[in-house]
Amino acid sequence: MSNNKSWFDLGADYFSDKRIWRLAAGAIMAFIAFMVLWSYLSTARERNMVLNQGDVLQHKGMSKEILDFRKANDNQEPLWTNSMFGGMPSFQISTWYPNNLMQKLDNVMNLRGAVPTPIGNLFVLFLGLFILLIALRADPVSAAVAAFGFMMCSYYFIVIEAGHNSKVNAVAYMPMVLGGVVYLYRGRFWLGGALTILATGLAVNANHLQITYYGFFVVGFIVVSELLLTLKQKRPMRNWLMATGIMALCMAVSIAPNLGRLMTNNEYVKETMRGGAVLEPTAEEIAANAKAKDPGLDKKYAYVWSYGIWETFTIINPFYYGDAAHTKLDEDSETYRVLAQNFQGPAAKQIAGNWPTYIGDQPMHGGPTYMGVVICFLFILGLLIVPARYRWWLLAAVVISIMLSWGRNLQWFSDIFFDYFPKYNNFRAPSMWLTITSIAMAGMAGLALKSVFKNEGNRTDKQMMTTIGIGAGITIFLLLVLAFVQPGVDLRFPDEEARIAGFLAQVGLRDADPGLISQLADAMPDDRNHLITSQAFKGIGLVTVAAVVLLGFVYLRAQVKDNTMKTLMISAVGLVLFGLIYADMVPVNKRYLNEDSFVKQSDYMKPYTPSAADNMVKADKDPNYRVLNMAANIWNDAITSYHHKSIGGYSAAKLRRYQDLIERCYDKEFDILQQAFGVRDSTQMLAIDAALQKTIVLNMMNCKYIIVNPAGGVLPNKYAMGNAWITANYEILPKPDDVIAKLQATDLRAKMLVEESSAEQLKGFQAAVDPTATISLTSYKANELKYAFNSSNGKEQLVAFSEVYYNQGKGWKAYVDGAPADHFRCNYILRGMKVPAGKHEIVFKMEPQSYYFGETIALISSLLLFGLAIGGIFMDFKTRGKGDDEAIDIADPSTLKA
Repeated sequence: MSNNKSWFDLGADYFSDKRIWRLAAGAIMAFIAFMVLWSYLSTARERNMVLNQGDVLQHKGMSKEILDFRKANDNQEPLWTNSMFGGMPSFQISTWYPNNLMQKLDNVMNLRGAVPTPIGNLFVLFLGLFILLIALRADPVSAAVAAFGFMMCSYYFIVIEAGHNSKVNAVAYMPMVLGGVVYLYRGRFWLGGALTILATGLAVNANHLQITYYGFFVVGFIVVSELLLTLKQKRPMRNWLMATGIMALCMAVSIAPNLGRLMTNNEYVKETMRGGAVLEPTAEEIAANAKAKDPGLDKKYAYVWSYGIWETFTIINPFYYGDAAHTKLDEDSETYRVLAQNFQGPAAKQIAGNWPTYIGDQPMHGGPTYMGVVICFLFILGLLIVPARYRWWLLAAVVISIMLSWGRNLQWFSDIFFDYFPKYNNFRAPSMWLTITSIAMAGMAGLALKSVFKNEGNRTDKQMMTTIGIGAGITIFLLLVLAFVQPGVDLRFPDEEARIAGFLAQVGLRDADPGLISQLADAMPDDRNHLITSQAFKGIGLVTVAAVVLLGFVYLRAQVKDNTMKTLMISAVGLVLFGLIYADMVPVNKRYLNEDSFVKQSDYMKPYTPSAADNMVKADKDPNYRVLNMAANIWNDAITSYHHKSIGGYSAAKLRRYQDLIERCYDKEFDILQQAFGVRDSTQMLAIDAALQKTIVLNMMNCKYIIVNPAGGVLPNKYAMGNAWITANYEILPKPDDVIAKLQATDLRAKMLVEESSAEQLKGFQAAVDPTATISLTSYKANELKYAFNSSNGKEQLVAFSEVYYNQGKGWKAYVDGAPADHFRCNYILRGMKVPAGKHEIVFKMEPQSYYFGETIALISSLLLFGLAIGGIFMDFKTRGKGDDEAIDIADPSTLKA
């Protein structure tokens, strides 16, 4: 212990120099932010009330088989589920990695089990940006105000309501990662390393790699900015090299606990829609993706959720593009007035409460990314007064992220990243870049407030007041322009009448009067304009108050000499800004997350109450067959998966080959069935029977039942081929395209279709079918299938299994009488095997080595990571006890040693 100081003395030194009040102020502001959430989401505290998150509810259907398996098998992981899309790995649905101790830290950070879910999720956003700003040397009040504004950004309330919890979690941890990097480049190597290693581990564990990937672009901006600053100021390069090296090492170590998740996901992604095409692309696809360096999503699909260029102004006025795809119009609106003239009050109110006001072209738009006028004002002020060292990388993050959020609306720019940056083409929804915008804008806002409080730049009071006035003036001018200048699109949506007619049909008004529809279409521009202008003038008022408060602080600061009084003044300004942000953001956010977003616990699972049709199907005790629910949205439905092994499902991470079946085969077969159902005379059953014979792929997938009507309309399919069958012959075809093209024209009971790339085991094989041979499923588990096989003609038999192929070392392994056996892909997506003559037990087991290897590494590296982090914090505490001026800080060249 240096200088013979006791631990008490070190602690006293550490908390000297106003650190006590700084910590206290930060704690108080954090508590206020937490209580705001607690009050805002008061419904969450009511008994038996839960947040009705759409994606979380869907997840319950997606993961039902997995959860049931865990309960029945002592929390063992199945790693596969047959409940969706004929069968798929569980890695993107629900997989536990118990040896990754970062998950336990994440539970603590989110206060899981201690507070209702949305409160913990949102509060971590506050904590993340607060830590970043403290790393940037902001005082706790400035950090808390900006963190509060960041937490209240409308986007996070929208995605929480939808159930995208992992996305919010990933966003929350990225500012912590940036904070760790900032500490490193400040010379706080111990603390910076500890924070970087923990925050990066948490960010990767959040399992929303798109957000984490985007966040590391900002890390790159910091690294480059610090390098340029080092070169410009001719500082010793060793400090930059040391910070960069420690950062790289810490990030590498932090990834190790997540290795199991990353390895399994990396293997799986290559087989999904994000992994590139299996079939030869069309001419349009070739043209769109000609420059891509590695397989990935089709550009047209990847760019669907692209933010409009003019739509970007919703950052400062949330209603500049109308609002969400479906939003609530109040009784003062023109739309409500028209509805009230045609419907009784309650009906008019109900219809107007879910009205399509959005005028952009994003599908299923949940609402705008609104940062709030206070944060926007402080951001603009920050561009004028924040030191260049931080200003430029924050501004770069804002500009680049906004431009990339435009996707197809600035496609030449997005294509640079899509075509040349590794893995970038695995992600869709460019609009998600605005999460990075929100981090950088809030960071700049916090630094702007800090600059006012600390008078960075040594401006005179007059200069500071002039700068505040300019920042407020620019913000108010922008709000005025947006109030009176129409967006880049007309306030009357193209084909407004058709959209309104479609919406009315959805609420049961299929034959609405054309005159009424025309009136409603005429009313919408007025309502949109009212939303825009009323919000603009509200924003002008809030910015004016914020500016006056800051001007008053600067004026009074010169009159006050007592430091305690200055501290109280800063705290008072912070509380006023808290109040302004609350007054601005809560009314907006309550349009997306409000009391109506919660339901009683007893009502939450009502969508999963089995229908009469479900119960009829469940009466079949066969352990493994599939169901097609034509009464649901087949490819976006998890409710069927809750009860059955479904042909459909709900997941954006489908296997690429299954998506090919949907596009090339299933859609045709569904049309055949619909035509048969449409027959209304006595020949209907004959037509349906003929149609079922033609649904070759459904039959191959062992689709035993088709639900036509939830009230009890269940159609048994006697042509379903069963769990496995012995084929008399096979045909090897050059390409996957050839196989999928022949599927629906082949008797798959008699002939197996095999791609040349999968036919190694069939070279020289002569099929000699044994008409007395049998194969049957004897035991079913999600991760293990057992079959009894018997053949007496002395020849190997060719067997097709109605199970999705996922092997090549990634998942399923086959065993015959306990000995490893080879199997191959057949019929484009199924498993095939040569089975020796005689009586055998065939077993398939889901055994991905990446998962088990990753779990071993996760435990070792988790312990190492926590040890390094605790050690780093301890060493920082110890070295900081000597005094700040002894720490190397490359933010201040005077502290650098020769």
